[in-house]
Amino acid sequence: MNLSLASLLVLLSFIAPHVLTFHLNGLSQLDEPNYRTSYYRYWCNVTLYVQGDISDLSDLNVVMLFPNVTGQTALLERALLVVDGEECSSYKLVKDEDGNTILTFDKQLTALEEGSIVSTYLEMLIIKEVSPPITVSVDYASEVSLNNVPGEVLEAYAGNKTSWIIPREVYEAAMALAGGGGSILEVLDAISRWIEDIVAYPLDNNIRGVIGPQYPLETLELGIGDCDDSSILFISMCRAVGIPSFLQLGCIYKPGDAWQEIVMHQGNYVYRSKGIGWHAWSMVYIPSVEWIPVDLTYFNDAQLTSKTGEPLVYIKSPGGVKAKIEGAALLTVRPLIYANYSSLRYVDDVRAWEKAIAEGRLRYLQSEELKLMAYGGISRLPIPLSVPLAACAAFTALLLVVYLRLKIKRKTT
Repeated sequence: MNLSLASLLVLLSFIAPHVLTFHLNGLSQLDEPNYRTSYYRYWCNVTLYVQGDISDLSDLNVVMLFPNVTGQTALLERALLVVDGEECSSYKLVKDEDGNTILTFDKQLTALEEGSIVSTYLEMLIIKEVSPPITVSVDYASEVSLNNVPGEVLEAYAGNKTSWIIPREVYEAAMALAGGGGSILEVLDAISRWIEDIVAYPLDNNIRGVIGPQYPLETLELGIGDCDDSSILFISMCRAVGIPSFLQLGCIYKPGDAWQEIVMHQGNYVYRSKGIGWHAWSMVYIPSVEWIPVDLTYFNDAQLTSKTGEPLVYIKSPGGVKAKIEGAALLTVRPLIYANYSSLRYVDDVRAWEKAIAEGRLRYLQSEELKLMAYGGISRLPIPLSVPLAACAAFTALLLVVYLRLKIKRKTT
């Protein structure tokens, strides 16, 4: 498989074992004044040490960025690629097939030899509208049936496709839970309750055996999964019965958090973070309501059940799927949006990178920090001249390539 660096800048960060505690207690940690706008500084540094043949990995000059979306403005302050001491700071910005923001450095990396060192550095200013939690009620969706879903949405986000393959076991379980039909809300409730009963959240990532996300069948068979694992299984089951859905990723600011470090694969994987908690959830389409979040691991009034003798907990909702929608992190703590995925290549990409790391062909070091600079009025944050200039340059670059689409070279096995 040919895979890109964009796959790893965030995806491998999901292993941090402290994330669950934050997910469950995050609401109390974010008990800030009722401010309207927050300003964050985000920086990330990834360094790759080539220790063997990595010809199965390509597009090392490609990076995914926080996007500009409703309620969120992301300004790229600095982007730098360093290959064996040679710097490159010129780049292009485009959107991929899911609408994610992709940066491509103007330096091709096609034949890196053993001993090469590749470093990527990013710094961004992110302005987030964080007004009080959004109030959403899905009671009126209880009468909407599967038959009401528009055909074009079904075609794009439901069904068993080569981009999102649904295993037979997952398909059969979903169809059994959907029964003879019923409303979309009833089907979502049945699927989410079933998953919360059989999939436990790992407090120790070593139980899962992998750094990155799992395939839906793996989560089903293991009965263990974190936020993106459970979401991928949930999305697969929704798609199986004709409910459009996709995966959304984001991060939540962790105030007062100290530096934390995770080391795996004999030191070939090192991840350091401060002030940032990555999270994943499902986005589901309900006619007349359109896209809404369903969060299986971070929602209001979640109840925990420990598994005796093992570092596992079951995250359950007495209120069913309604609480997982109305109390989802996306609507309550308003995370920074990072990416959307409507393809399981999300999992494919990380697996190839992890294989190279586990086999010692690649050493991967990542450090990242999210820092709250100010909240309230714009006057509380002095923005240097370089910021509007960088934003102007980025916007100009985007205009120049608006009719081009980045073709990230991927070959699925």
